[in-house]
Amino acid sequence: MLEDSFNGLDWEVSDDGIMYVGCKANSQSIKYNDIILNIRPYVMGWTPQVISKLFEKL
Repeated sequence: MLEDSFNGLDWEVSDDGIMYVGCKANSQSIKYNDIILNIRPYVMGWTPQVISKLFEKL
C-alpha cells in the first residue's frame, strides 16, 4: 500500500530550508514518446522559515 511506502520517513533539510525525503515505494517504468522514464515518488516540503519567506514575497 502507498501508506506503507511513506511510513516512518526520515526527513533531510537542505541548506535553503527545503525538506525532502525518498520513500520505500518501488520505481515504475513509463514509456513516453519512445523514452522510458523511471519514476519513484518522494515527498518534499518546507520548513517554517521557508514558509515565512514565501509569505514575505506575496
